[in-house]
Amino acid sequence: MLHKFNTFKLTSKRINNLFQFNVYRSVGYKSSFSNNQLISKSNFINKRYFNGFQPTKNIKYNNNFDPKDIPSLNRFSSYTKHAKESNFRNILKVLTFGCLFMTGTFFGLPLLKDYIPKDPNVMIYSIVGLNLIVFGLWHIRPNNYAFQRKLTESFLLQKNFNILKLRQLILSGFSHREFWHLGCNMLCLISFSAPLISTIGNVGFLSLYLNALMMSSMFSVLYPNILKSLFKRISSTSFNPSLGASGALFGVFGVFSYLYPNAHLSLFFIPLPLGAWQIFIGSIGFNVMGVLMRVGALDFLAHLGGSVVGIFYGLYFKHIIDKKRQARASRSTSLFDIFK
Repeated sequence: MLHKFNTFKLTSKRINNLFQFNVYRSVGYKSSFSNNQLISKSNFINKRYFNGFQPTKNIKYNNNFDPKDIPSLNRFSSYTKHAKESNFRNILKVLTFGCLFMTGTFFGLPLLKDYIPKDPNVMIYSIVGLNLIVFGLWHIRPNNYAFQRKLTESFLLQKNFNILKLRQLILSGFSHREFWHLGCNMLCLISFSAPLISTIGNVGFLSLYLNALMMSSMFSVLYPNILKSLFKRISSTSFNPSLGASGALFGVFGVFSYLYPNAHLSLFFIPLPLGAWQIFIGSIGFNVMGVLMRVGALDFLAHLGGSVVGIFYGLYFKHIIDKKRQARASRSTSLFDIFK
């Protein structure tokens, strides 16, 4: 439908012909053409060349009007289409990189088991040491802009595809800038890792940790960008950068709680009345509410991503443990039958 507008005559002392033109609805049309708009003196310094817009009763209709005939609208439509395609390509790139990384970790690490330390303490404190090194890098030259920028490009997870680097998906999980953040995460790592490694082994634990870290970063990056593609409008806080090992730790906690559902936990030395699995399910509900309400400074999406991997690995390790238990039971039964 074409909207009806007044047309104008443009007169000038140096131009004897009269020009008529149609006005079409476009971006900024209200301020571009209006029959009651005042002409500022600063726009036309020399009045000798301009007498202003004069309303006329002549009205023209263009029944064959197509918005594509307006170059500005056509360019805007082309830009919007390109932005959607670019966003889709970036989403696909992150998905591809993350899936390849997790597949390689899951199937590749068992092939390297001879090169992975078998002492649980070596595994745990190697991860703690890497986090301490990155923490020290953040604080060793805090006023050096170039140095801090280099750290930001690698150890801070950006949600905006224009500045996201794929290496941030994994390196940001070893990065902390506040001491309390580092201390809490490393305390949780040490608390849950020792009993878990004794059950699933160093290779299984390393695979779990790295894949939970990757999945947490993917959740954190992809969720706001997918919503942006679908609904156009999304809170800018969803694109705030993040860092920390909490996503990987939720994966570790998920496996621990699945294998030891009735284990009793303490929060800062205060015993909790619920079992580990009940607390883990409660943490999922808490993180879902955090995502929906968009409150606080925590990366709830990263926590959910790590929790998903924790549930998957929990099912996987439980299946392996049950098979080994059945195999041992069958062997002991057959040995007992020999002495009958």
